[in-house]
Parts: sequence; C-alpha cells; structure tokens
Amino acid sequence: MTVRGREPNAPNFDPPLPPAYLLANHGARILDPYGSQWVGSPTDFRPTAYVSSRLLVIDDLVEDEGINEAIATAADSFDWEVDEEADIARQQERTADRPSRFRQVSFKMPTDIRKQPPDAWRVLQQARTNRGQRLRGVGLDHVMFANPGFIGAPFHDSNPFHDSNPFHDSNPVEGAAISGYGQQGGGGRQPVVWLGAPPVRNNGIDGRRPLVAILDTGCGDHPWLKAGVSTVCEIDGRVVGLTDPATDPEQRGDVTGPLDGMIDPISGHGTFIAGLVRQACPDADILTIRVVHGDGLIVESELVQALEDVEELVKRAANGDEETGRVIDVLNLSMGYYHEDPEDPSFDSPLLATLQAMGRCGTVVVTSAGNDATSRKMFPAAFTPHATGHVPTPDPECVPVVSVGALNPNDTAALFSNSGEWVTCWAPGVSLVSTIPPFDGGAQPAVRTAQIPSVRSDNPGIRESLDPDNYSRQFAVWSGTSFAAPVVAGRIAQSLLEQSQNGQGRLADTEPSAAVQRGWRAVTDVTGLKP
Repeated sequence: MTVRGREPNAPNFDPPLPPAYLLANHGARILDPYGSQWVGSPTDFRPTAYVSSRLLVIDDLVEDEGINEAIATAADSFDWEVDEEADIARQQERTADRPSRFRQVSFKMPTDIRKQPPDAWRVLQQARTNRGQRLRGVGLDHVMFANPGFIGAPFHDSNPFHDSNPFHDSNPVEGAAISGYGQQGGGGRQPVVWLGAPPVRNNGIDGRRPLVAILDTGCGDHPWLKAGVSTVCEIDGRVVGLTDPATDPEQRGDVTGPLDGMIDPISGHGTFIAGLVRQACPDADILTIRVVHGDGLIVESELVQALEDVEELVKRAANGDEETGRVIDVLNLSMGYYHEDPEDPSFDSPLLATLQAMGRCGTVVVTSAGNDATSRKMFPAAFTPHATGHVPTPDPECVPVVSVGALNPNDTAALFSNSGEWVTCWAPGVSLVSTIPPFDGGAQPAVRTAQIPSVRSDNPGIRESLDPDNYSRQFAVWSGTSFAAPVVAGRIAQSLLEQSQNGQGRLADTEPSAAVQRGWRAVTDVTGLKP
C-alpha cells in the first residue's frame, strides 16, 4: 500500500533553478520578479525558467480578438519583431489534421538595430500594460527539468567546484543533510551488484498486458529490459520525441558539458525508471519515449507536442482504431517546473488539457513531486486533485493525475522531497536499486595495486578500491522523487493486471468509460484517492 496522508510540512520557498549555462542551451533565462518589468505587484510572481524568444498562445482561451496585434505592438515598443516565418515553419511541422492546442509567437531583432535580445516576459508584461488586463490564453514557454538526485535538478550536485567546498557541504545551515542524498553512500548514484533473480514475466497472461509509457531520457540496453519493452513510438510514420543517437544519454554517458569522460548527472535516468516499473509489475509492457535532453531539461512546448502525439494514439485506440492507435494504461512523468503565477490556470492549459484528455480515456498519469524540500507547487504534479488546485475535486469521469513524494528506506519522508496538499501519495524514493546502462566513466579507483603475476586462475592479479562510475554490472543505487513515481506507476499497472485477471475490469475492453472505471479502481487501490 502506498502511503497517504502525510502533513505538508515543507516551507513554501523558491528553490534553485537550472544555471544560466544550461538554460542557454535552450535559449532560456530565469525570471526575477524583482528585477523584471511587471504589471501589478512583483510579489504576484515567482522565479521560473522560460524560453526568451517566444510566447505561447492558446487560441481556445484567448478572449481578446486583437491579441496578435497586441503582442506585435508590445514587441515593437522594444524594437523587436514577430518572427512569422519561424512560427509558420514550426506550425507546418505539425500535421494539418491534428492542430496543436497552442501556437508559438516568436520574436527577433531587426538586422539594422542593435538592441538587447528579445525577452518574452517583457513583451507579455507590456501587452498586459497596454490592454490593462491579464491576457487570458497567453503565457511563457517554461523550461522543465528531470528530478533525480537532490535539490530538484542534478545540476547542483554535479558541479565539482560547488560540491567540494567543505564549508557548503558540511554546514548544516546550508542543508548538508539534504545534500548527503546526492553522495555515493548516501543514496546518490553509484554502482552495485544485483545477486537476486530477475523479475519473471508470466507467459500465461490471459489477454492484453498493461502498458506503461515512460516519457524521459529514453532507455538503454539491459537484460531485464528486452522482452515487452519498446524504445520507439511512432504516429503516422513519424517518431515521437528526440531521435538523434549522438545526444542520447542512455547510449552515451557523457554527452553534455566538457568532454571530460565523466558520466552526466542525468545519464541512465530513463533506464533506471524502466527497471523500477519492471520490478513493480514484471508483466507490464513498457514504452519509452525520449523527450528529456542530455542536460536534464525539456521545454514545455516540446513536452506538450510529444504528449499531444501520445494523446492522439490513446484517443484512436479508445475509438476502436487498433491499427494506428495505442492503448496506454499508465504514463510516467518524472519531471516538472515551477510556474511564476500558479493561480493563473490559463498558462498551463495546453499541458493540463492534454493530460485530462488522456485521463478521460483511462490513462493514469503519474508524476514526481520534485526534490527541492519545498511546498511550492511543481507542475504537472500539482494538477492532481486538491482543494486549492486547478482540479479542486476528483472527477469520476477522468482518471486523475497522481503526484508522488519520496520516502526513506524506513518509510519516513525524505528530507529533499517536495510536499503539500498537492502530493497525492508517498512511495520509496531513496537508495533504490534498479537498472542502468553499462557505463564506464572517466573516474578511476582511488587505489590500485600493480598487476601481480599468478598461476592461480581465480586470482585476477589486480587489487583496487571501488571504481565509482563503472556500471558494467548494470545496476545502481539512486534517489529522488523521479524514482518514487515509477514505483507507484508500476503498482498501478499491477493492480490493473490483477483486476483484469480476476475479471473485475478486463484490459481488453478499451471503451473509455470502462477504462476510466478500472483506472480509478487501481488509483484507489494503490493511493487511497477516491472519485
């Protein structure tokens, strides 16, 4: 049984966001409410990371017919122009028969004027000022990040200059107890050996198996993850998500930053998650879709576009199209971001609308709560039903988003885990053991003897201390709400399978109302949340 009912005892503070050098990879920056233009009080807004050069517009929500002109006028006041060619090209990448819920409005500088580069936040605030309103349906394109390690993003722990400073790491005021989770021996990623039996799949399953989709960094090679695991998702002949093998963090351990041979903080993330799902439900099939970049970031619009493709597959299957559709019973999202104005639901509508559309087809979306020890709402986890949220009460006709906090091995709440009324349940998320690709990084054992000749076949001839980043045995220990979420996702899949095998809710019945009912039964069984 997954733990529920823990008190939201974390402070509501603003945690560290990804550093500028990583945000630059995506043309992004951090919003500083006290150092930026704003309409109203700066206390109405909170720090967030966003793409500098564009806004997102949700036409279904736009209430001002002159919104395009308003945005262009606001941009012009800073000598920036709307880049229509870029927006048209981006729109053409989407299929004409499946328009997106949003469109992007990009900005550029005229070639004959030297000004500061475009800033979407300034354009948005100027448009609000000109119109004297909030401009419903217009918002930023946020930058999301995966949730391994401690302090939300892996960037904090992976910087050796920061982490090696004894004054920071040993000072309890600075959070040494939390930072300890990121260290080898304290729950941080490290090689281990698995001596137990692998999860056993039952070849006698009657009917369809539950399918768990994982949108993350992809999945690497591992003996556990061959049968029943698909690493390619297609719709209408097009692959969903990222496809460049040169930037795949599950195939190459070192793809970002300097080529120093060190394994990137995010590498192995998706493979580790897939292994946890396999442990929790060996008989589930798994679909992995690579959407997170090697630096651990993903832009909100990129995620929504991938989710819209997945939504279309789910809808087709719900409508009986078995040839081009695909039933997805559970979807895992171990990522999130902090909204600058969480009380304004219009900005998040593309993401929320997509998740709810899948929920009405019976897909259970499981999300990680974040690792910043704050009660500040992280999205999409905060789309779970709660009194002060965008979804205030559970909907019996829509399977809810489930958000998961992390527990220590002794079932206490992990210090790093986000918490609050928006966290649905808690599951093990510290010092978990799971699968990882066979990485061998540049770090070497601290001590190694010279090779000693020997005639004994059982004497390898070399003695050394632990190689800290040799994962040739393909198992690791790791911690984070990123990993608590797939534990719950796997348990929900197992509950769905048991229902189906017991005749309570057959997985073969893909009709939406039946799928929603069995999805709700599984959510209640695992988390205690009821419609």
